[in-house]
Amino acid sequence: MERKIQTLTDQMSPAQLDLYYAIVNEYEQYRSLSQPEKLQLIRDVIDKPYLDLLCDWAFKHVFGNNLDLLQMLLRDILQMDLMVEASLPNEIDKFRPDDKNIIMDVICKLRDGRRIIVEMQQEKKTGFKDRIAYYGAANFVKQLKRSEKYTEVHAVYVVCFVNFKMQHTDCPPGKIVYTYELREQETGELYGEYISLNFCELPRLAKNSFDTLNPKEQWFHLLKNMRTFALNPKGIPERMKKVLEASRTSALPGKEQLQYFRAMISDIEKEDIATANYQAGREDTHIEVAKMMLADKEPLEKIMRYSKLSEEQIKAL
Repeated sequence: MERKIQTLTDQMSPAQLDLYYAIVNEYEQYRSLSQPEKLQLIRDVIDKPYLDLLCDWAFKHVFGNNLDLLQMLLRDILQMDLMVEASLPNEIDKFRPDDKNIIMDVICKLRDGRRIIVEMQQEKKTGFKDRIAYYGAANFVKQLKRSEKYTEVHAVYVVCFVNFKMQHTDCPPGKIVYTYELREQETGELYGEYISLNFCELPRLAKNSFDTLNPKEQWFHLLKNMRTFALNPKGIPERMKKVLEASRTSALPGKEQLQYFRAMISDIEKEDIATANYQAGREDTHIEVAKMMLADKEPLEKIMRYSKLSEEQIKAL
């Protein structure tokens, strides 16, 4: 008979589980769940073999603490033979006391002096593109001290992984990374290597097997699907197995498991709210379509077809 693998939650004492229940109860939308439902929510996060690298906390934990993995990731994404020298503080000193705080996920310095900011963004927010440009500019202007020459300034790259599709004037098939630099408008001549903004749009990867992917695409597949991987996923490239080892949930100390769980529950809540708002928005749109067609005295069958509402819903308007 096959022996059941004991999960992390199976190994927890009642007192340890109470800490997780307390975190769940901090969120109003989960307080009404039954105790078994809350336990299942805890299990859905903690009992997965690997961290969800789409979560800010997990991404920072893995790539902020393992510069060799960060270097491998950046080499493949930027397609550059770069050498990561050190991680840098992820919060920038203010010019003035009332300046806006700038806190990034991961930032590192290359051996040649260039800086790279790496961000993970789950949801699309208003002002997102402006914020990313601001991060790059702030890291660029904060390099020099008094009396230092402008020629000593180094380029700043922002690599932002986003779990949504951004709007573009042109989306060639298979294009998954969009890069923006300072260039002459007509000739495309590069002004200089100063600030480079790189958006890695994870949903644009349509393939879902490591066997058919190039190195850049392999990272997309890994980041998108890490949380769903079995303990020893088949087909994963040998070089990426170190990412799995660094991402094991069972390797987290108890305090960090709580931090990860809190971050994940917060992300799940945001996702639930975003989904609910999207559905509500769709329903409002359908109702408005039906009302306009009713005012134009369109046939009921036509209104049902275009508004996606039922006959009963339309008659109730």
